[in-house]
Amino acid sequence: MLDDRLLDLLERWEESASRGQIIDVAELAAGDDDLASRLRQHLSALHRMVWLQQEVAAGEELPIPSSDELKNALLLPDELDLATFQANLTKVDLPDPAALAALLKKHRVKNAYQLANLLLESELLTRFQLRAISRGRTRGLRLGRYVILDKIGEGGMGQVYKARHSRMDRDVAIKVLPREAMNKANGVERFYQEVQVAARLRHPNIVTAYDADEGEGLHFLVMEYVDGRDLSSIVHREGPLSPAKAVDCVLQAAQGLQYAHGVGLVHRDIKPANLLLNQAGVVKILDMGIARMQNDANSAGLTQNGTIMGTVDYMSPEQAIDAKTVTPQADLYSLGCTLYYLLTGRPPFGGDSIMAKLLCHREQSPPSLMAIRSDVSPALEAIYQKCVAKSPADRYASAEELIADLEQIRPQLSDAAAPLAYKPVESNVDTSSTGIFATMIHATSAAIPGLTIDPGQKSQPAPRRRGAAFYGGALVIGLLLGSVVFFGAGALFKLGTPNGTLVVEVDGEDYVAHLRGHELKLINEKTQDSLKITLLSTEETQSLPPGDYKFAVETSSGLKTNVSALTVTSGAESKVQVYWEDAAAVANIPAEPAPPVSQTPTAMATNPAPFNSPSSAPSTPAVSTATLSRDNDDYAQGEWVSLLTSQAEVDRLIAAQENPPADYEQATFSDGILTTKETNVIFTPFTAKNLIFRARVKRHGGSNGILRIKQGIEYGAFWTYPVTNFFIGKNLPGGGFQTLKRTQTPAAPPEFFEMAFVAIGRTLILYIDGKELFRLDRDEEPTDQVRLSIGTHRGHEMQFKEIQVMVLDDDVKAPETKAAQDPDYIAAKRILSAGGRVTVNRQEITSESQLPAPPFEIKSVHFVHSKTATDADLAPLANCRSVEDLSLFGCSNFTANSLSALRNCRNLRNANLNMTSKVGPGLVHLADCQQLEELQLWMVKVTLADVLPVADRKYKRLNLGTTAVTDDWLPYFKQVADLEFLNLRFTRVTDKGLAQYQTCEKINSLSLGRTGVTDLGFSYFKNCRDMELLIIAESAISDASVDQICSYKKLTGLEIEKTKITAAGVEKIRQALPRCKISWDGGTIQPAQR
Repeated sequence: MLDDRLLDLLERWEESASRGQIIDVAELAAGDDDLASRLRQHLSALHRMVWLQQEVAAGEELPIPSSDELKNALLLPDELDLATFQANLTKVDLPDPAALAALLKKHRVKNAYQLANLLLESELLTRFQLRAISRGRTRGLRLGRYVILDKIGEGGMGQVYKARHSRMDRDVAIKVLPREAMNKANGVERFYQEVQVAARLRHPNIVTAYDADEGEGLHFLVMEYVDGRDLSSIVHREGPLSPAKAVDCVLQAAQGLQYAHGVGLVHRDIKPANLLLNQAGVVKILDMGIARMQNDANSAGLTQNGTIMGTVDYMSPEQAIDAKTVTPQADLYSLGCTLYYLLTGRPPFGGDSIMAKLLCHREQSPPSLMAIRSDVSPALEAIYQKCVAKSPADRYASAEELIADLEQIRPQLSDAAAPLAYKPVESNVDTSSTGIFATMIHATSAAIPGLTIDPGQKSQPAPRRRGAAFYGGALVIGLLLGSVVFFGAGALFKLGTPNGTLVVEVDGEDYVAHLRGHELKLINEKTQDSLKITLLSTEETQSLPPGDYKFAVETSSGLKTNVSALTVTSGAESKVQVYWEDAAAVANIPAEPAPPVSQTPTAMATNPAPFNSPSSAPSTPAVSTATLSRDNDDYAQGEWVSLLTSQAEVDRLIAAQENPPADYEQATFSDGILTTKETNVIFTPFTAKNLIFRARVKRHGGSNGILRIKQGIEYGAFWTYPVTNFFIGKNLPGGGFQTLKRTQTPAAPPEFFEMAFVAIGRTLILYIDGKELFRLDRDEEPTDQVRLSIGTHRGHEMQFKEIQVMVLDDDVKAPETKAAQDPDYIAAKRILSAGGRVTVNRQEITSESQLPAPPFEIKSVHFVHSKTATDADLAPLANCRSVEDLSLFGCSNFTANSLSALRNCRNLRNANLNMTSKVGPGLVHLADCQQLEELQLWMVKVTLADVLPVADRKYKRLNLGTTAVTDDWLPYFKQVADLEFLNLRFTRVTDKGLAQYQTCEKINSLSLGRTGVTDLGFSYFKNCRDMELLIIAESAISDASVDQICSYKKLTGLEIEKTKITAAGVEKIRQALPRCKISWDGGTIQPAQR
């Protein structure tokens, strides 16, 4: 029986297609061949207009149904007649007979599809019920007193349904237990014993268990229905939470655990996917009281099904050895790991295998939250570290103690999301299937057969793999007990420490011109082994043993890295950015200019010593300060006063601090350089209204620098590296930190750069090398009492030089911002306010607070599925010239006039207009965009006249799928030699229109599915030897094309369902292309393992 997963997968397929990606249907279905087959069937129904009862005249544009009509049509089988449908409704006694009679009396129903729409619109049936009834599957829609409404999840503990009590009219969630669990010794008895315990739990932060019963031969648990989503899916879809929101969620979960622990229950499977957040913001723990049963069901072997993979990310070290004897501290460990996920978007420990993850939980120090997020306070870091201590004795003694600490820091936390030091990666934790009800459990591997609600279908037990118990039990337990050498099958196995991954990100703009083919050399600082990475693409990955590495880069070559050294961590990912720096540009970078001579007794010498870090030295000669033109020269008319001249001054300032430093906190001053290690130096307070606080900062990997100004409330200007984030934030009363403004520079700053923090009235301005980066206005009026400080975060070390302050006149005014007149700033602000995204300085911007100070150039504009954005939101782009990438995907309100704002963007390269159906006539506004190389028009209503103004471009990517394109159109797209991607799916194109593609040799993705193309037309692409993905499903292509398909040696994905290719042809393709995934009428052939 189909469920809502199908509609979710259809949406994902449409979104991928809109981005120009021909998605592999089998991969989309996650290896479920049955689901993949049904998904392909419904994808073909995108243009099945039978249910509209319309005839399309030749030459007319293909009609596109509304979104609701399309979804409703996909629910029903082909050729469903009205009489059969009504008979099925009567048989199942759904909907209420009186309501059905009233509906039929009010409407003149002509066919089953019209009746189905009416039943859905009137909310008399759900989509789930309609799918089942229309196919005659009427058994199982009632379980005892409950009417099944929808399927909302599936996992190792069975299937979960939304249901309604037939008499009480109350929505509930029903978990149907798998037959294999009930068939075990005492399985039924244990189930009802545990349910009795769970049913006694009554707490607002625990999902309530109402009932347990048997119906249609199935045992099921009835629970509270939670209208919301699980925390895993929330973070997966929306990104990491703010500290305030994350702490609130963990606090509520801890309150539920406190209650459960008090009655003697340990959950054993606390993780984000088991914490549900309802519409009122209440967190509820799922499966409290029955999680042990699930753990026992999974104990046959850690590698036998995928369920444990999500769990092990949050599993305490002692639970991996013996889950039956764990204490409440195991739940608190899992809750600490959950806190890390909520704040970072990934579990605390990585690894490609269960073994690697378990080893990390036992051996590796927990990663620091403060090292990743600037808005995590030391107090929150301490709470997290105590939760994830390796020994249960070192953790909180009870959930009550954890709650007390969380309650204490809660008022101090910021509710604003802070910048992360990495791009969130897709987590391998359990994620939701539909996003509607938070009890959705990620589907397990194929080893556990799916259980349908139809009692007539009995699932078969999974085949037991020989040796699985050994590797899943003895090997893991031996590993956790400290042994790393194992004997098996007469061989000796040694488990080494897993490698880390180095990701080399190459500057795309520099790649073709300068960087392609260059070699990046790394040296292991311990072994002195060298490794070369050839730059063959804009992103290279390399597996490396853990350790410290340095880069051997010839500065004269122009090849640069944003770090000189890095540490590779087991199971984790490190990144380095590679860019090109012209020799002329290097010569013009100012390196540590000397400050003007101060008239004060504490002024620094005019020729201070250079930075003298033992690991590096200045790569460019020093130049005079006079050569550095600054945006603040007009008002910086005072005297520069040095704040430090000796170690004695540092010692005096440290001694005067209220809290003495710890042993690891150090501040030293030598040769004009202040080195701070995990600490800050606080200067003597003074009186001033307006001032400039500046220092020259030494750039080196993995560090940050902070300049702070306190005038009542303390504000800090931060710089983090290697991600080159700059931001301003403030300390909150009582503790905590709130990020207020941030941006990421397009490239790393020079090795030595000046950072100046300016306070004038309420305005704070950050300058980098004399250029304004951004500004903000403080909410409160600053005081005249000033306290300055400089230093680093916990875990970091930084060097500063020329630490100076200039007191400005009381009546000085902040300079006018350039934003009000800058066209790109105006346009970016409007786009962001409408829910769009822009790219500025190579950074994707999603909110106005991230925008740097102008001038800057907008490089890309993106709107996705916006229902509110209009042409007016794009209108300010008419004054911009730099947009190269435009995406208006699935936006219902944009019209042809929206593209008029891009007429001056002559360097526009990519235009993704997929599913924005009204923009077609506006293509004429892009007539002067001669650089266009990508045009995506999936499901856009266009005519030949619409596309003619842009048809003559040298396209690399062309998507005309689901449009009215015919053979007569294609000759106008005549510059096809550079095509790499071509999608003509669901069109009337035939062999005749494809004749001109005989010259194509670069196409690597081709979709000709559901067209009139035969073997002749397909033969025109025989020279495309780089073909990687081919879709020719639902075409007349036959075995005559098999040899051509076999010649595509790089092919990894092939869809040939409903073609004339026979089983013998498929077998020939399989043998010729063992690395290719093949989807055909007989199922899916997975690629051979390397």
